[in-house]
Amino acid sequence: MNVHNVADKWFYNKFGIKARSECIFCTPCIEQAKEFGRPCEVSLAEGLEYVLVYSVNVEDFIEIEFDIRDVSDDNEIILWLENKSYESVRSLEELPKGFQGEIMLYCEKYKISEV
Repeated sequence: MNVHNVADKWFYNKFGIKARSECIFCTPCIEQAKEFGRPCEVSLAEGLEYVLVYSVNVEDFIEIEFDIRDVSDDNEIILWLENKSYESVRSLEELPKGFQGEIMLYCEKYKISEV
């Protein structure tokens, strides 16, 4: 819980979004999605504004638990986040070509359909 709370505050300070509690966790990699359950496709209405938060250095945020020694150490969590070069974009086309990692999607409305 501490990791997500510290990360939410960090993401909010950086992007204005509590990315761990206000976003939908997505990936263009169906195999990664299958690790968490039945994959679904997220659709957004045309013209709807959204934000995508991602890092080319992070395949899945769960990596933090393996990379840091103490999940109760706020400074260690913040250092990890700052070293991962997180970015935000407002269009799928702005994601790096071939990106296959976790994407945190922030939007007001969405539709989910089974794949």
